[in-house]
Amino acid sequence: MRAFFVRCPADLRFFGVLLFLSLWTLPEPIGAQSRRVPRLESFELRGALEPKAARPLILRALPGLVRCFEEAEEEPTGALGVRLLIVSDGSVLAGEIDSSSIDERSIERCLLERLRAIRFPRVGDFEESHLRVRIGFEKEAAEARAGDKESSAEGGPPIPERIPLREVKLSFHLRKGALDETQEAQIDSRLGRIAHGCQQQAARRASGTQRGGRISFRLKVRGDGNLDALDVLYSNAASRLESCLLERTSRLVFPPAEVELDVQFLFMAFD
Repeated sequence: MRAFFVRCPADLRFFGVLLFLSLWTLPEPIGAQSRRVPRLESFELRGALEPKAARPLILRALPGLVRCFEEAEEEPTGALGVRLLIVSDGSVLAGEIDSSSIDERSIERCLLERLRAIRFPRVGDFEESHLRVRIGFEKEAAEARAGDKESSAEGGPPIPERIPLREVKLSFHLRKGALDETQEAQIDSRLGRIAHGCQQQAARRASGTQRGGRISFRLKVRGDGNLDALDVLYSNAASRLESCLLERTSRLVFPPAEVELDVQFLFMAFD
């Protein structure tokens, strides 16, 4: 059988090669890049639920979290810490934001609701589990460095850098009264969020290196969850950090239990 070949002009072949190369090097859509961003930074589970059963469900939910940013027309960035209370039928009875550097309430609420919608495996009757996860949405460092170089080359203003969350260690000692495990988790979550928020605020207002420090409070909580007394036992941290903690803790509503607590915040140094 005779084969037939069509002879193409040289110019047509040249433009064909250019078209192929341009299609080959097209950047991925923003949505496709974003869906690789979420990552599980920490996973802590206590209770009846097995980690090997719960962790894959969290990982499976990560790609869908990007939609919260897309709906708000924002690039995925920052990190979110969440506490979930999982009951015996596998549903999430309660969820709280533990820490956040996203700085957009609507996105935080959307992320929390998507995580609360996860259905976990059933466990024994009247058993519950406490899950604490932290999810990062930061772009890869290489991409960030490339963006900085392009900005400098063009002579444009530097891109403002988001202040990262530094480590805060929180502990409390029950002096009087009684708390169940759920109430302890709620207090730990709410105080932890206040601590991270005050630390972020202090870092934004600071110029240069900021030292860490330790701050200890004594709290008296009434049966309705409101504070009866708040005293500073010890502080060697910056005054702005201490003032922020005092002000925000004084407005906090605690679980309904008449208790007396000693709370300690330990802030790592940041610069």
